[in-house]
Amino acid sequence: MVEETIASAQTTDWMSLFWQTSIVAKIVLLVLTGFSVCTWAIIIQKLLHFGRIKTQTARFFEVLNANLSLQETYKAAHESPLSPTARLFRVGYLELNRRMKSGGSLTRQRLSQIRRALDAAAAEEISRLEIWMIFLAITASASPFIGLFGTVWGIMTAFHSIGGARSASLTVVAPGIAEALINTAAGLFAAIPAVMSYNLFLSRTQQIGRNLGSFLGRLENLFEESYVLESAAHPPAPHDTEARHGR
Repeated sequence: MVEETIASAQTTDWMSLFWQTSIVAKIVLLVLTGFSVCTWAIIIQKLLHFGRIKTQTARFFEVLNANLSLQETYKAAHESPLSPTARLFRVGYLELNRRMKSGGSLTRQRLSQIRRALDAAAAEEISRLEIWMIFLAITASASPFIGLFGTVWGIMTAFHSIGGARSASLTVVAPGIAEALINTAAGLFAAIPAVMSYNLFLSRTQQIGRNLGSFLGRLENLFEESYVLESAAHPPAPHDTEARHGR
């Protein structure tokens, strides 16, 4: 009961302190509160999203290492919709089928065209991972200055009170100083999680980008090996060979 009473009293003190601040300080605190709430919502969403990506990517690599056919791997890739690696494989497989629709062999020119499509898809995947990170960067850079504005305004209020009362007693300056300090704390409370989470998510995004870059080379080799094996399993008929040589 005593602890509950103390907690209730502290909450009341904070609320009363908020309502005693000037209109400018209230606006600053509400803006910083909005930044903080949005920041934590993004942090939670991003942590869950990156966790699902890690799980689904590991599951897709298990399928990929099982040496299934391209078509079977493509079907299995649909079971990992959040994995950038699985999504990249699906793009490459569809582009491969489109380029090989007219028949013929998998030439270097066709591989180059497929690689360009994969590069564009990989860049799109990275852009998708960076969604909302700009908000974290803005919060990390702007919140301290917004809090500093509230701090300066609180100090100005304190000096104005001193001038009006012609006294520098604690009773006169306390409201302005408290207003300044609470705005400083609010700015830091919004900025610190934002800058830490931004660096964390940026690091994870860059790591995924490096993994996608390595996967592109493996995907090219996989396409080449699949078509070499297919050509060896289904060699052209003799009359087709003679026709190609003009016989």
